[in-house]
Parts: sequence; C-alpha cells; structure tokens
Amino acid sequence: MKLAERLDLRLACKRVKEDFRDKCYIDHPYEIVLIETDLYNWLDSLREKIAANEYNPSRTKIIDIPKPNWHLRPGNILTIEDNVIYSALLLDGIEKVKDNIGWSSKTKRFSSILKENQNGSKWFEFELDMWMKFRDESSKLIEQGYTHVLFADISAFFENIDIQRLMYDLESFGIPTDNRELLSKCLNRWAEPKGRGIPQAFRPSNILAEVYSNMIDKRLSYEGITYLRYVDDVRIFCETKMDAVKSLHLLTRLYREKGLNLQTAKSYIKDGKDAIDEINGISDIISELRGKIIKEIQESLELENPYGTPSELRYLIETRKIKVNLIVLIKAFEKYFLSKAAIKFDKSLFHYIINRLGALRNPKAVEYCLDQILTRPQETKFILDYFSNLHSHYSDIAECLAFLLKNKSIIYEYQKILFVKWFWDNKIYSAAVLNAVRSLAGRTDLLQNTKDYCIAYLGKYGDPTDLDLIETFYEVSVNPVSKATIIYSLRKMPKSRRNSIYGRAQGDGYYVDLAIKLARAHS
Repeated sequence: MKLAERLDLRLACKRVKEDFRDKCYIDHPYEIVLIETDLYNWLDSLREKIAANEYNPSRTKIIDIPKPNWHLRPGNILTIEDNVIYSALLLDGIEKVKDNIGWSSKTKRFSSILKENQNGSKWFEFELDMWMKFRDESSKLIEQGYTHVLFADISAFFENIDIQRLMYDLESFGIPTDNRELLSKCLNRWAEPKGRGIPQAFRPSNILAEVYSNMIDKRLSYEGITYLRYVDDVRIFCETKMDAVKSLHLLTRLYREKGLNLQTAKSYIKDGKDAIDEINGISDIISELRGKIIKEIQESLELENPYGTPSELRYLIETRKIKVNLIVLIKAFEKYFLSKAAIKFDKSLFHYIINRLGALRNPKAVEYCLDQILTRPQETKFILDYFSNLHSHYSDIAECLAFLLKNKSIIYEYQKILFVKWFWDNKIYSAAVLNAVRSLAGRTDLLQNTKDYCIAYLGKYGDPTDLDLIETFYEVSVNPVSKATIIYSLRKMPKSRRNSIYGRAQGDGYYVDLAIKLARAHS
C-alpha cells in the first residue's frame, strides 16, 4: 500500500489538537476552527498532495522560549499541515518503533512510554507518573548498595540530533522507505540549513528522540552498566568511584559518536547521601506535604481515600459544593516561598503548590506569581494556568497583565502571545486590556501568531475603529491563515460594508473562503 493510503490523517489531526492543548509552544485562535468546518475535504486535499508528490513542508519559524537565568531555547512553530503530516508519519511506523524500543520501557527508560493502544488521541502513558517512577527506581538502586551515581545531561539534545543518522536508525527498525524519505524531507526543511535538530514541543519529536537514544541504551546494557534514563537525563549507578569515572568516559564517547555532547556543568559524580539528596531533591518535601493534605481532607471532609490531586480537589469543589481551605497548603506556600527563611526556588514544589491552589480557586499566590512573571519568565505558562482557575479575580489579574504588556515590561515574544491568548481563552474584556492589545497589534515587529491573536481579540471586543485597523492589515498580509483571521474578525462590521469586503476577498484562497463562509454563518 502506498504511503498516502497508509497515513491515518484523521487520527493524526486528533493528536495534533492534543499537542496544541498542552504541549506546543504556540497555537492559533482560529486555524483549527476553520479546518474543522471542512475537515474531510481538508484531509482529502492533503492526502492528494502526498499521493501526487506535491506536498512540500514549510520552513519553520522560531520563537525564543525563556529558560532559567535569562537563557533562551529555540521553540519551533509548524503549520497545521506540517503538524498533521509529522504525526501521521510517526503513526505509520509506531508499531515498529514500539517493537524496537519497548525492551527498555519502564526498566531502563522512563520517558515517552508509548501507550499499548495507539488508536486514541494520546501517544504516551501519563508522563508525570513515569517521571515519579524514574525517581523512585533511582532511589531503590542506591538502597540496593550502589555507592556512586553518575548524573549526566546532554547539551542541547533536540537541537543537535543528526537527521541522517536518525534516518539510519529508523531504517534499522524497518520503517518503510517512502515514510523515511518524506520524514527526512520534513525534518531537513525545518532544520535548514544545518541538517541537525528536530522541532521541540511536539510529541512526535519526543518519540524520535527515544529512537535516537536507543542504540546508546543498548550499548550501555551490553556493557553490563546499571543505568536509568529520562529523555536526556541519564543516571549510571556504580559500586566504586573509579567505575563511575569509566562510565562517564564511555558515555561521553557514545554520545559523541551520535554527534552529541554531555553538558559539563550538569554531568557529575556523587556518592552516598549526596546522591540520594540529588535524586529525591524536593520530592521529600512534596511527599510530606501530600500526606498532610490527605490528612486534612480526611479530617475535615471525612473521606476515606482522598488523593489531593488538582483534579480531585476540583471535583470536591465543583460536584460536592463544599469549600476546601487546606490550611496546610497555604502554610507551605508561605513557608517555602514568602518567608525570609524560604528555600531556594524550586520549580517542582512551585508547580505542585500553585496547581493545587488553583484547583481550590485560592488567590493566595497571585501577588507572588505576578512578580515571578518578571523575574522568572520561564514560569509564565504555569502561572497563567493558575490564574485561569481564579474566575472571581480575573479583573484584577487582567489589569496587572495589561499594565505589564502596555508598559513594555515584558521582553519575551513568547510571554506576549501567552498574555493575549490568556485574555482570549478566558473571555476577558476591559478597557485596559483592550488598550494593551491595541498597542501590541500596531507593532511591525510582532510574531504573526501574536498578531493574529491580537486581531481576533480586537475583532471580538473592539469598536469600529479597531475593525478599520484590522481591515488595513489584509492587503499587507501574506500568510493564508492570517488573511482568514482578518476576514473572520471583521464579522461585526455593518452588513453592507462587511459583504463588500467579503465579495472582494472571495477567491483569495482556501482559508479565506472558509473564513467568509464561517463569518456569514456566525453573523
């Protein structure tokens, strides 16, 4: 069967929607909505392009994603078409991938554990559970008598994967030639001009990263080395320091053969208690806090087996209509983040606490989080997720975010799009927010996805002057989806003028025609 006939584009589309929900750095306000109005035809057209060898991947755009200490990582932005093809190609070979990397699953390797049934919307088993198992298994090995642990981290792992070597790995797995040829075409296009690197924040890339690491995993196993791995975090367990040093040298050579290097600052040997402290990190505090949360729920609500997860806390509030305060959680936040004796900032503990405060709709951390947006911009997405739970505080939070946006306190493009997306997703309108979005929309150096979110927001909440501004963007826009966003955002215009614009735009492209049809249906 030819590739175009094998590809499950519909399932791939479901996987892409899931990635947009919780994985990809950036999405679009209307792209999925437009496509789903004509999904069968859109998928058929894509299949025909592949069959006729007329599909050509677009060049990826890069957005700088903040990292700790003001560093940056490259974030890839793929078109929806490229995204679906990427997922479909991995789905086409997923059983062969499972057969070849399954040997290390949950015993040596704990990252990207593929679900046995690949017919649903999710690629992997619950990822947080696997990270916890990685930590627990590491502790068990030390308890069994290993006295030294090599902690190793790969420098710029995703950015330095050699695409040609990756194709050799896939060939050895038995992935069909037509699949590899198209996948190679895509990856090389997205990695121009260096022939290295796969796009980050996409689950198909996580799978390819495991494929690339598989041979190194096997070499370590053949050498009789006891190790555990989670993506690019490798831990080797040894009985003597000299064994750990030899393992470090071996690992260095193995990764060098694959064109990768260990990150010197994050690769080191520890022994005894230091190794346990490194592995458990903040988890002991989290475990203790979890126990106290469960105890408080049991005592105050008389529940037998509460878990204290965000979803369960949300369930208690929304279905049982009861107020849960969890004083122990508030005290922990004060102790570890607000007091003068607070420990060094730990993102895992921070995420644990604000996720649960959010589930309880407790605003205790709002002021602190607003400060962290400026001092730790890498936490912006997690903070906005927390804010999204605080419905009764939207107005005050939105005013602060609008102030930061308008006064140019936000220096990362990634934060700007997250802010506007937060206003959009949570249906927040105020004069301050509207003015902040207006000022952003008029900038010429704006990332197109950010501009499209601004246009969508102004189209929904703006006044006639905003609609006039949006109309001026149409003639200078070259991106088909952006043109469609402009067209759909003009639907509040007076009918006669709107129809005149739509009449002139009709035939300007597939997405524009979809937008006109959708706008008329919703006007």
